[in-house]
Amino acid sequence: MIKFLLSFFLILILLSKKIFFFGIETEYATSFLGILDIISIIAMLIGGTYFFCKDYLKQKSLSVKDKPRFKKFDIGILVMLVGITTIIGMSYRINVNKTSVHWDAIALYDARARFLNSGIKFSEMPKLSDNDDKNSYYYLLYPPYTSIGHYFWQNSVGTKDIPVSVYYTIFLGILTLVITFFTKKHLGLRLSLFLALLTISNISVFKVSIKEYTNLPYTLHIVGGTFLLYLFLKNNKTWELMMGTLLISSSIWIRFLEPVWLVVAISLFLSTLIKKQELSKKILSFILIISFSSIQYFSWTYFAQTIGGNAGFLDISYVSLIEPLLGVLTGSWFPVLAVFIGSWGIPIFVYLFTLAAVYVRKVDMRKDPGLLFLSLIIVFSICMYYSQLYFVSFQTEWWEAAAKSLDRSSTFLVPIAGFILLEFLKLRGYSRKHS
Repeated sequence: MIKFLLSFFLILILLSKKIFFFGIETEYATSFLGILDIISIIAMLIGGTYFFCKDYLKQKSLSVKDKPRFKKFDIGILVMLVGITTIIGMSYRINVNKTSVHWDAIALYDARARFLNSGIKFSEMPKLSDNDDKNSYYYLLYPPYTSIGHYFWQNSVGTKDIPVSVYYTIFLGILTLVITFFTKKHLGLRLSLFLALLTISNISVFKVSIKEYTNLPYTLHIVGGTFLLYLFLKNNKTWELMMGTLLISSSIWIRFLEPVWLVVAISLFLSTLIKKQELSKKILSFILIISFSSIQYFSWTYFAQTIGGNAGFLDISYVSLIEPLLGVLTGSWFPVLAVFIGSWGIPIFVYLFTLAAVYVRKVDMRKDPGLLFLSLIIVFSICMYYSQLYFVSFQTEWWEAAAKSLDRSSTFLVPIAGFILLEFLKLRGYSRKHS
């Protein structure tokens, strides 16, 4: 029940922002892609709700009520809860006593919210940078999710006098709930709380909770969607597939530049190949996530380029693709790799260690499509981020500066890697207990 309510709540937040966006961008709202965008989300939400209710009522009718039992006091759980409360409290204390100091937070996300307050629509914002040839793409570089959130916060009676930074502490709290309840069934309460504590105390994750960027809401959607799809591979429940697909595809409306949705879709399809299931169902799950993600991707592309007149900042042509391909032969990839590893730092070695652990336990992976799915997400994410940086290095002078954002852009991998390692530890403990 809690898993469904959390995912439903996240989609409801997104839907409220979409409806607001449709209200001010009437040209987009009446376009084919605009109508398809909103109808597909509502239809999927209704479908996910229907299948959840169906499963819930069926499970309730089959369950036998046990007498309530009092569980023994668990000092470990208490320690985790105190730790989680402390971390979230630290985030709140910092956010409530500070103002935005980071460039994109001020000049993009919060600035767009203030433009909305003054009556300027998103489609009109590119005109504000008409005389800036290098940065004309800036105001539509990212979708409006974060800026609309700032606008709501600044215009709501209960929050307008509170710094908008606190909005991100709330997201940190929701991320804690999502990790705990989405992994509780497989890890148990103590380990799921431990995973949540590890995640939010991770310096990369904590930093994005005190920066007014897109990274934390994006991580929340990707993590929630990924764990729901993991549960779908385990339980084969349709509502988990539908709500997981919604969370993954809707992440495009938060951050557009990284195709993590494609990474998740490919990982899901490859994982279903080892699952004992009809071929049609395997293909259907892949088609579902690809089609819904494509609607989000192309609808925002249409708005930004056709309605907003935003050309983007990269040159996508045959020439721009041939040069990086030739660069593979000339060794151009090596300095990019050095910057890639150096900029990402310790996290990439943690992810590589996780993959090494997966390789060691490859027998388990062949029997477990869920763990294979999570492992493939790590593999393909690393490949995606490197490929993007390598491609950008041929087109911009600031590609090394862009590499510094790798750490915060990939925070969704922290709980995924942590879950895999904890699952292995749990399996190892179980094996010893029954050997």
